[in-house]
Amino acid sequence: MKDDERKQSEDTNHPAAFLGGGAAGAIAGATVGAIAGPLGAAAGAVVGGLGGAMTGEAIADDMPQDEENYWREQFDSRPEKADTSFDAVRPAYKSGYVGAMRYGDQGAPFNEVEDRIREDYQNEHSELDWGSARDAARDAYDRTIVLREERLRPQKERVQTGEVELRKEVISETQTIEVPIQREEIVIERRAADGTSTSGEIGAEEVIRVPVSEERVTLEKEVINKEEIRVEKRLVEDTATVSGTIRKEELATNSSGDSKVIDNTGRNR
Repeated sequence: MKDDERKQSEDTNHPAAFLGGGAAGAIAGATVGAIAGPLGAAAGAVVGGLGGAMTGEAIADDMPQDEENYWREQFDSRPEKADTSFDAVRPAYKSGYVGAMRYGDQGAPFNEVEDRIREDYQNEHSELDWGSARDAARDAYDRTIVLREERLRPQKERVQTGEVELRKEVISETQTIEVPIQREEIVIERRAADGTSTSGEIGAEEVIRVPVSEERVTLEKEVINKEEIRVEKRLVEDTATVSGTIRKEELATNSSGDSKVIDNTGRNR
């Protein structure tokens, strides 16, 4: 037999598991009274009844009304509310509470006794499966408050922030260049004659024609490739600063009278 099954068998074989706490205590008290006499029997029944009531609470088979009222009031603020009602979740609270009474001695954590509590819950024939009821059962077992907070989780998306357009434009300008040219000029040279006599008459017409030329510049235009423009994109690493408002839950306690609460950090509240 497994240890869990043996422990469960021992629990269910305990007389108080079948009788109310008062009845079990009364039987024990009556036994003591039978030995001590009638007066002892009466006193034993009373004392045994009180002790048995306490024992019955320790192995309760149902959730007390004040405990149910507590979870009913807390239900709206609990994560297990989801899309269901308190009546649907009540069996889970009950299983957690009863499990704490039955198996929670010596401070056993929930995960060590979860299998037993799950078996008890499945006997409740609840409409919720264990996966949906587990948090509520654990709440009732541990009586814990889970403090939550919001966190910022940045998401990145690529968006177009602009556009660069490249096009060619024709610009007219005047350009002046110097081109070497050649031209002919007439050079007249004078020198003295030899003084001999001539038969020609003075005044006779005599003409010498010498053609003169020069180079003229004409302009022709040609189209040439001057330069090439290449466009590419590159990724630049940068840092963007974003901010947002988050909420978080912190524990607040209210004490009345002379009660004092000390949390596990040692701070008085």
